[in-house]
Amino acid sequence: NVIEHPDNMKFKRLRKANPAIRKNIANHQAAIEILLMIGFIEEATFDQIGRPETYLVLKRNDPGLLWLAKSSLETEVAL
Repeated sequence: NVIEHPDNMKFKRLRKANPAIRKNIANHQAAIEILLMIGFIEEATFDQIGRPETYLVLKRNDPGLLWLAKSSLETEVAL
């Protein structure tokens, strides 16, 4: 989604506790490493009632790198 909407913060910020993110990304160290390599960083913050939350936030907006990572992952999953 961040590839199609590079300026939308909604797609540049992934809450690690989100069930879909946890299932598909956060529970897989290789997925986290890929995101970190393409420009995401881990950021800790607090929710509205003061509980700590961790996000993966895209700080480096490089569309070519995003496309390369997406293509590589799709190829690997297809095998």
